[in-house]
Amino acid sequence: MKKPEERFEELHQKTAAERFKELRQKYKDYTIESYQFAYDVLEDTLLKLKKNTKHLTIPELLEGYRTYSINAFGCLAKTVLNNMGIRETRDIGNIIFQLIEFDLMGKQERDRKEQFDNVYDFDVVFNLRPVFSYDSDRKKWEAQYIQRNNN
Repeated sequence: MKKPEERFEELHQKTAAERFKELRQKYKDYTIESYQFAYDVLEDTLLKLKKNTKHLTIPELLEGYRTYSINAFGCLAKTVLNNMGIRETRDIGNIIFQLIEFDLMGKQERDRKEQFDNVYDFDVVFNLRPVFSYDSDRKKWEAQYIQRNNN
């Protein structure tokens, strides 16, 4: 078994595309789109939080996944995520830590994969109903998505 520093040096001799190809050969549970989606969520969440760093806490990242998914896919957010292989917050952690393993994303020392386990229930947070409004100034219909009352 290779020492971590040998693995680090080996990874840095490869391009990101080569490392991603190796990741996909090792892990097949998630679609290619799920990994791109992780970067989209990260970028969007960093912009919204106006962070001066490229790092988010795990709660920030998971909330970013929830809001970005709803904004991008509305009532279909859960369905789209499920089609990418993302069915629970643990799947998000798996994707992130697979990217970290192949040096395609970074982490802080305190970050642990287990911190992604059962943070929220997709059946609850993505149980949405649309609320439509008309913006007469822009002459455009807009939709907001709110969580259904589960009573």
